[in-house]
Amino acid sequence: MKRMRCFRTLLVTLVFSLSLMSISTYAASSTIEAVRTSKSTKTVKTNEKMYLVLNGKESGYSNSIQFDFRSLPDNAIVTNVEIVASVIKSTYIPGVTGVIQAKKIVITNPQSITNEVSWGSMNETTTHTFDDMNASGIWYVSFYGTNILYTNTDFAAISYSPVTMKITYSLE
Repeated sequence: MKRMRCFRTLLVTLVFSLSLMSISTYAASSTIEAVRTSKSTKTVKTNEKMYLVLNGKESGYSNSIQFDFRSLPDNAIVTNVEIVASVIKSTYIPGVTGVIQAKKIVITNPQSITNEVSWGSMNETTTHTFDDMNASGIWYVSFYGTNILYTNTDFAAISYSPVTMKITYSLE
């Protein structure tokens, strides 16, 4: 009888402890989720030119420009990346008759992970391909384009400046 009472007491204590543990685990996960849903943004604008020169019918990548997000906290986690390359400058060079169509934005994060994203409308590109990755550090951006004229002698040059990068992030 004494053994049975001891067993019941132990069982009740165990069940009670497990229920408290699941409540505290739920509370902790809810708190973490609440912190992650609080979002901030940081925008960096560079006056570096992102440019590309191509012969007729060629495709290629522009130079890379960099954005410094090292001031973000180490626990900043990406929820959204936006690139705005709104000012197009077709450089006049005598004999230039081609036209370059930008097709993709190439983004490399501080961990050296690169993603190519379709060029957005109105030269604004938004991507979630870096979601849940660290935001702090130096990011690199370039673009991929094609000279859409049909002869090999039609070369073209294009540049974008200034270029802006905005990272929306949450703290984890």
